[in-house]
Amino acid sequence: MFGKFLIKTKDASFFLVKWLVFFFLCILEQLYKLIFFIILIYKKKFGKNKKFTLKVISVGNLSVGGTGKSVFVQFLIQNIKNRNNSAKNQKSYIGAIVLRGYKGLNEKTGNSFLVSDGKKVFCNSDFSGDEAYMLASNLKIPIGVGKNRDKSCELLKNKINLDYVVLDDAYQNFDVKKDFEVLLLDATKPFENGHCLPAGYLREKDYSRADAIIFTHSDRVDNFYLEKFKKNKLKDFDKQKIFLAKHIPIGLYLENIHKVKIQKLKNKSFLIFAGIGSFKYFYEDIKSLSLNVVDVLKFDDHYHYTKYDLLKIIITAKESKLDGIITTQKDWVKVKSFFKDIDLQKKIQFYVLKVGFKFLNKNDFENFFDLLRCKLRLK
Repeated sequence: MFGKFLIKTKDASFFLVKWLVFFFLCILEQLYKLIFFIILIYKKKFGKNKKFTLKVISVGNLSVGGTGKSVFVQFLIQNIKNRNNSAKNQKSYIGAIVLRGYKGLNEKTGNSFLVSDGKKVFCNSDFSGDEAYMLASNLKIPIGVGKNRDKSCELLKNKINLDYVVLDDAYQNFDVKKDFEVLLLDATKPFENGHCLPAGYLREKDYSRADAIIFTHSDRVDNFYLEKFKKNKLKDFDKQKIFLAKHIPIGLYLENIHKVKIQKLKNKSFLIFAGIGSFKYFYEDIKSLSLNVVDVLKFDDHYHYTKYDLLKIIITAKESKLDGIITTQKDWVKVKSFFKDIDLQKKIQFYVLKVGFKFLNKNDFENFFDLLRCKLRLK
C-alpha cells in the first residue's frame, strides 16, 4: 500500500514539474512572439524585398520540421514544365530553385553559390546541404544556395536565362518580392500544439500571406476533421485556395539507380535508417509496401553522417543477418561517398525509397495550377 502511495506521489511530482516547465516555456513563447513580430514588421517595411523580372514562387510552412517541402518543390517544377510543354505553341518556361542550404558548409560562409547549372553539379551534399544536392541530382535544373535569397536569385539570373524561380522554405523570408506564396500544412497536425517556439513547433501562426494553402498527408486524416479545421481555424481564408494532397512512395531503388520490384523483396528482412524531420512517415511508407522491417536507426534531422556511422549501420544489419538496408534520398546523398572506404558494404544491398507528391483529386490539381498560372500570368 505504501509502495503504491510512493508511485502516485512520484507521478504527481513528475506531472507538476512537467507543467511548470511548460508554463515557463509559454512565458518565453510570448517573448519570442513579440520579437518575431517586431522583426517581421521591420523586414516588411525596411527589408530588401527585391523585385526581379523573373517570376518568384515561394514554398514554406509555419512550423519547424518537415511538411514535405522538398518533395513538393520537385513536383512543382516537373509539372510547370510538363503542363507548358504538353500544349502546342506554348512557351517552355525555364525555372530554377533557391535554397538556404541548411546545415551545408556553404551556409556558414553566407555566400551565394551555384550548386548546378542544370547540366553539371559543382559540389557535394556536405557543401550545398542535402536537399539542394538531392534536387540538383533529380531535376537537372539550376540550383542556387545561400543565406541571402536575393543574391542567390541575382547569381542565377546573371548566369542563366530564367523565367521563374522557386524559393524553398521562404515563407518567413522577405529578401525577394514574391509573386506566388504556397503554404504547406501537415494535415495530421496543422498548427502542431497551437504554441510557438519554444513551447511548441510553430514559427508563427499567420497564414494570411499565402496565395494557396496545401494540406500535405491529407490521406492520413478524416476528411470531416479537415473540413472542421478549415471552417474553424482558416475561416477567413478563401476555401477555393485550399487544397488536399499526399506523399506517395514511388518505389525502392537499388543504390538510388535501379528500380526493384517490391514482390521480389517480400520475403526479405531490412534495417531502415534516416535523419529527417518526418521519420514516422518514412517508416509508415516502408510498412505500406509490406516489407519486413527488423531494425530501425533514427538520426537527428539533417544529420551529418561519418564513415563510422555508415559502418555502424552496416554492422548492425549484418549482425542481425538482414538482407538489405533502406534509407531516404536525402540520406543516401550524404552517405554514398563513404562506400569506397568500406568493404563490408559489398555484402549487403542498399535501397533508396523515392517519394512523390500527389493531389487527392484531379480538381485540386487543375485548380491549383490554374490559380498559379493566373497569378503569374503564365500562358
